[in-house]
Amino acid sequence: MTGGARGGVPQSGRLHALLDMGRTQVERWWPGMPREPVAAGVVLGSRSEIRLFAGAVRKVDVPGNARIRAGRDLLEQHTRRRTLGDEYVEVVTARAVRLVAEGDRVGGVRPRRAGRARWRR
Repeated sequence: MTGGARGGVPQSGRLHALLDMGRTQVERWWPGMPREPVAAGVVLGSRSEIRLFAGAVRKVDVPGNARIRAGRDLLEQHTRRRTLGDEYVEVVTARAVRLVAEGDRVGGVRPRRAGRARWRR
């Protein structure tokens, strides 16, 4: 994993905000987050410290909510590191040729690796 922005992500240089529910889910999926990015300089603040706007209009604040504000590259760096550290995650260099449904959810993808025959049903 390298730091910095990924290629092909034009919004990577823009400031991003992770709202309270997103922050809660991140903490659920990766215990210890978002403390790690905060220790690296990401801003964790309340509604008075981090203000959000839609155009020129300030969005309504919900009392008690905490938000994370950071560059996309820093947020991605931390989530990518935690995801790749999971024993159930395997990284393959391939082209996804089909989604694998598990009930009403996507459970994975069928990859076609370089130099291999196409996957057949």
